[in-house]
Amino acid sequence: MENLNSKIENSQIKINADDEIDFKLILKTLLRNKSLIGLISFLTFIFGISTSFTLKDVWEGQFQIVISIDKKNLPNINPALANLSGLKRIRGSELQTEVEILKSPSVLMPVFEFAKSKESPASNLRFSAWKNSLNIELEKGTSVLNISYKNKDKEKIIPILNKMSISYQQYSGKNKRRNQ
Repeated sequence: MENLNSKIENSQIKINADDEIDFKLILKTLLRNKSLIGLISFLTFIFGISTSFTLKDVWEGQFQIVISIDKKNLPNINPALANLSGLKRIRGSELQTEVEILKSPSVLMPVFEFAKSKESPASNLRFSAWKNSLNIELEKGTSVLNISYKNKDKEKIIPILNKMSISYQQYSGKNKRRNQ
């Protein structure tokens, strides 16, 4: 009989002429299953607490680089005309190209080799996994490049960021010598 009543109640929920939700039926369903809901909530709480105590801290270091584009190669034009001619888009695309070059393996590989030398020999650090701990983004509307690096060992962050800064400076110096 009880099973028949629940089928009737379920059919009443589906076939409601006024298209209204009957909160009393929902409340009754929740109260009937309160022990199951309580058990699931308790287990989730215990799992969350145990996970929070077992996770290791992740440290982050960051620095900024101002990217300058060689303006000698670009014509000197009135800013109002630059918008019409699309010159701002060219400067923006050159800036994006410069950022992508700085993200490339040719610039980052010496830094990766340095980071790999700091790891234990047992760890099998790969370039793609290491690059995921880097965040290299251009600050919107500027030529400032934000670089951040995350690692669980905070002693490794500053030397790796210093090595990255040196690598970017060396790339910049080579680029300037090439242009001259």
